[in-house]
Amino acid sequence: MARRMVGASSIYHACGTHTRMYEKEVAQNFKEQGNEYFRGKRYREALGFYTQGVDAKPDDVQLKEALLLNRAACNLELGPPHYFPSVLLFRLICEAVRKLRVGVARLCGRH
Repeated sequence: MARRMVGASSIYHACGTHTRMYEKEVAQNFKEQGNEYFRGKRYREALGFYTQGVDAKPDDVQLKEALLLNRAACNLELGPPHYFPSVLLFRLICEAVRKLRVGVARLCGRH
């Protein structure tokens, strides 16, 4: 019976890993779509893709931070009334990034 428990546990972990990989892939695809729209100056559509990427809840911290920073950049490009809340959001994100001591923190010093 102990063997069955171990087997069931390993199946559970394998399924959990598969789900996390799928979430990361979905979030990465939304980020890439958002990047395409951002380059085309279609900021509102890019904002939607980045938001969907965040909603996919990827475990990859750097991917999630990139999605949040890109979303803040869209709000900055959209201008008021989007600008002022996004500056506050951008600063909050940057503070979180600094606390995590991730390499993205150097980008936050620009604003």
